[in-house]
Amino acid sequence: MAKLLALEWDGREARLAIAHHAGNRIIVDDAFTVDLAPRNAGDTFADVDIGQRVATALSTRGINRIDTLVAVGRASIELRVLTVPQAPEEELPDIVRFQALRQFSSLGTEWPLDFIVLGQGEEGINILAAAISPELISQIQETCAAGNLNPQRLVLRPFAAASTLRTHGLPNRCRLMLDLLADEADLTVLVDEQVVFMRTVRRQITDDEAAANRTLIGEVRRTMVAAQNQLGGRRVEEIVIFGNHEDHRSLREAIEAQLSLDTQFLNPFDNIEVGRELRSHPPDHPGRFAPLLGMLLEEASSTGHAIDFLNPRQRPAAPTQLRRNSLVAALVAVAVICCGGLIWLQMSQYNHEINLLKDKKERLKKNAPMALKITQAAEEIDEWVEGDVNWLDELRELSEEFPTGDKAVITQFSANALPSGGRLTLTGAVNDFTTVTAIDEAISDKRHDVKGRGARPTEDIEHYERTYTKIVTIQPYFQEAADETPPDQKPATGEVTPTKQEPSL
Repeated sequence: MAKLLALEWDGREARLAIAHHAGNRIIVDDAFTVDLAPRNAGDTFADVDIGQRVATALSTRGINRIDTLVAVGRASIELRVLTVPQAPEEELPDIVRFQALRQFSSLGTEWPLDFIVLGQGEEGINILAAAISPELISQIQETCAAGNLNPQRLVLRPFAAASTLRTHGLPNRCRLMLDLLADEADLTVLVDEQVVFMRTVRRQITDDEAAANRTLIGEVRRTMVAAQNQLGGRRVEEIVIFGNHEDHRSLREAIEAQLSLDTQFLNPFDNIEVGRELRSHPPDHPGRFAPLLGMLLEEASSTGHAIDFLNPRQRPAAPTQLRRNSLVAALVAVAVICCGGLIWLQMSQYNHEINLLKDKKERLKKNAPMALKITQAAEEIDEWVEGDVNWLDELRELSEEFPTGDKAVITQFSANALPSGGRLTLTGAVNDFTTVTAIDEAISDKRHDVKGRGARPTEDIEHYERTYTKIVTIQPYFQEAADETPPDQKPATGEVTPTKQEPSL
């Protein structure tokens, strides 16, 4: 009987669930944790061999080599909600990756990317796309290799926990699912059982339970506000906590008191078939195993995993030509007998292909206006970004170049964005008239044009003789770069000279 392992770990422990198939059912035989705390003085978590400790725990249970499902948290991946034009399902993987390369902050062409369809929107298809770095996948595979494990799936932990939630048959609502792990907490918002928003936060490890609850409730409140903005104003109506009443009683009371939301506990093992040994000796913190049980359920289901980084959605492979070639060979063999039938068959096939191409052409023509609209919007955004000013950099440069406080002060300050660049207005006082000139020389350069209004004697500012007003006009970075390259000094063939410099963020 083939066994299957579900595995995940964080900074304090690894969690494992072992199951086997019984027809189209899944039966969980064992669920336990492996302590990952350093055992030697001076060691850190980075010194712990996770794979070796997992292998030791499995070896004591008579398991050496096993197919494994691995879960990763939200904090380990990059996630975005994208809107793509209407397209056939088989073309979505290429379209989503193309859109993700434009909108993700660090996505590379070699990154595994998977996605789910959230639904149809006014502008196109709403997609929840997730990507993970190849370096992290290599680390996970190395850990599995050290533990004699054979990773088959790499799934997103909140989606796996949501699969466990569905087994309880709760009515459709907008609810927040709270999964409290050893040193992390997953906060996942679902609308009618569909995951739409997720966060992973660090848990505060302290003996002060009230303080830890306050910190966690603050994260819950921030998650609800962020999800409400993404859902167009729809609010979370209920909170579900994986676990039992004894573990999280005070947290439930604090949530209901501070957030005025219905809160209930769910034991993830309640609707799962378990073996006799596990039924007699359940784990100490059953709520932490919700993602593992969800992974096992998804593996046994016909729908499969929502997000799987080892097996992401891809354009279907081109159909094999073996059958067609066999048919052609057979027709050639009997060509003398059925020449007329062969000609009719070929003509029919050509007509069918022509009709398919016509249909595809019509679909592309319908999608062209939407694609053009998206491209125009992106160009407008790029144009706006090029003309923007990084005000944090401007304030830093002003503070570095401005005279010291014993010579000059700023009493009023305003900043305004212009269609291209910006404007600073400074009002203050100086110790003497020469400092006014020093200010002009300090903050003027190729990007900063300084104009001033006449200095007047001060009346109510002690230690300073005169007031001043300076108006600083700021050019954007790309305009400065263009000004520095004379028209007659263009780069030689094969060289690339940038025409703009983006501000550091």
